[in-house]
Amino acid sequence: MNKNVFLICLLLFFLSIGQAQIYNPVKRKTSVQKISDTEYELQAKAIIENGWHLYSQFVAEGGPNNTTFG
Repeated sequence: MNKNVFLICLLLFFLSIGQAQIYNPVKRKTSVQKISDTEYELQAKAIIENGWHLYSQFVAEGGPNNTTFG
């Protein structure tokens, strides 16, 4: 009896792992254009789904900062 309960729990555990998916609400595009021998133009574009926010990877004292390019 205990063996059957254990096997059922183990089976349910592995089935639940199979249902997990990675959700990425941010789509990113980057491009590079050569302007001269020493200059390049970099373009970065992020499309973020409604209700989601994109923050810096570094957390400041007052909380996370918005992602900025400067």
